[in-house]
Amino acid sequence: MKNNLQFLQTKYESILAHQESSDDINYYTGAMLLLSGLLIVTLLGIFIKDNYSMRLLFFIAVLLASLLFYKTKLKQNLQTELKTKAEEDNNHEAILKGNLRLLSSDLAARASRVSAVRWFYTINFPIFLYSIKEFISGPMSSKFLLWSLVSSFLIGIMVWNWFFKGDTEKLELYQSEVDRMIRELA
Repeated sequence: MKNNLQFLQTKYESILAHQESSDDINYYTGAMLLLSGLLIVTLLGIFIKDNYSMRLLFFIAVLLASLLFYKTKLKQNLQTELKTKAEEDNNHEAILKGNLRLLSSDLAARASRVSAVRWFYTINFPIFLYSIKEFISGPMSSKFLLWSLVSSFLIGIMVWNWFFKGDTEKLELYQSEVDRMIRELA
């Protein structure tokens, strides 16, 4: 039992060290802010150039809704993490189990962040592409607008799922490993 406990402690420390050295939080936040900034600049450029705002207001509303969704997901994950942290005990096995639950909660929060950023890009990147097209060549008909947004959204689902697949799989692998270790301690 002591060797198993030591093995689990070593494995926990290894996964924790990898997660602490990861800079994905800043990377994903920066990527979201970059797309948001580019989208806002492009939409403002269209407004200044063509002086109309109905579509632009809709696109800004979608952007704000996406940012609100992201913030809500982060807040939920933080509350879960804080709740998990408050449940720790005092003996070595219980401390390790509490640490593993905390790490599991952290991994779930990271996976949720990746998912939220993926959906943010899936929804807002087609709008960004549309706004660039409209800025360069002027407004398009409503029928073509709808067709281009739907098709770029569908393509975006495939592309962004593929783009974030490696991070998602890595986090799921760590999550299943930590959950397995928690079950071994139970």
